Amino acid sequence: MPTPSTTSKPFRIFSTGTIFLTHSLDLPSHPVPGTASRAQAVTTARGGSAGHVLGFLAALPSAVEPMLIASLGATPDGTRLRDELEAGGVRTKYCKLWPGLGVPSAWVMHARDTGEKTVINHNPLPEVSHEDFIALLGPVLAPENYLGVLQSSQPPPKPPPSPPSVFPNALATPPPRHSMSSRPATAPAGSAPPHMAMVPTQSLLSPAPFDWLHFEGRSTKTTLANIIGVDGLARERKWRAHCVVSVDLGRRAREGVEALIPHADVVFLSTQTFPSLSNPPPNSSNCCPPSPRAILLALARHAPPHALLVLYGGALGSALLSLPTREYLQSSSWSPPPKGLRSHAHTNSNLHSIISTAEGVESVRSGSEFWAGRRSPDSSGFTMGDVTSSGRNRDSGYSEDHDIEPR
Repeated sequence: MPTPSTTSKPFRIFSTGTIFLTHSLDLPSHPVPGTASRAQAVTTARGGSAGHVLGFLAALPSAVEPMLIASLGATPDGTRLRDELEAGGVRTKYCKLWPGLGVPSAWVMHARDTGEKTVINHNPLPEVSHEDFIALLGPVLAPENYLGVLQSSQPPPKPPPSPPSVFPNALATPPPRHSMSSRPATAPAGSAPPHMAMVPTQSLLSPAPFDWLHFEGRSTKTTLANIIGVDGLARERKWRAHCVVSVDLGRRAREGVEALIPHADVVFLSTQTFPSLSNPPPNSSNCCPPSPRAILLALARHAPPHALLVLYGGALGSALLSLPTREYLQSSSWSPPPKGLRSHAHTNSNLHSIISTAEGVESVRSGSEFWAGRRSPDSSGFTMGDVTSSGRNRDSGYSEDHDIEPR
């Protein structure tokens, strides 16, 4: 019998964002200026939600082609980071390499006596610009404009002239900046697969060149230009309905970020994305912050009628609003597996059970050993229930109290 990977088309997903390293130092107390301190523990973890999302998908048993679009340094540290991504199944073929530049990093100093954290960010890499995005994804979106580039086995002696515009309604952009590579085949000479893997795979079941395209909305102007460009090309070529475009609006407020909502099929946000919606109105008798449902309903008028809105609310839990079906789903915040005895209320099918914690919060789980609060050390910023309790950040560079994502 053929395996599922041979009978079903692979799930082809691109994700744009920033990949960085988070170095966490546990200190007895914050160091006094001019003194030396000894850390009690030091941990290093790869950060960046784009890389984590793709890494999780690559670990699934089904056929997935996770492809990263990001700036990567071409120093030895940057090469090791790229090799780590490739070893985890994340394809870096569509990343832009920058010679002589290192890896974006964040240093988090946590003082155990006060529980306070100090964050130091450093990002030596330029963001992927709109012109970079066109150059990197052009052979995927409009391969007929890049036939000579794709068929050539040797790099040209000098950069070729800019190809015809891929995006019919994209914003005008300046000439591309110089870098090690302006084409998807960004691996250095002599590099072996999988960096040069032929992805994404062409599908006979879909006219779209990919199934999902996810954006980190770090730069509103650049992200908007990229989304509008892809959307316009997809509609012109009649494959817009065969793919999903999603955007992560981030964990902090950014000016004009609401302009991205009308162009995305799936929108991820947090209660901190729009402070005006998350904080009680001034002079209001109700001191409690608005519920996740109220926040999502307030944003629904900006979204297309087929959109899904997903909100991470911290202690309020997470919520999802489906505009086409008018369904609203909400879960409590993540909690550790309950200690001691567990009370089970089995359903008739015996497929699900309800776990009652000491706080009285109930979580639904399947009949397997999966527990909703369990997560890996490199889980994404949307499972941050243990940050405030442990005082340490073990994951991807999101923090409840500090923004440790390099800018």
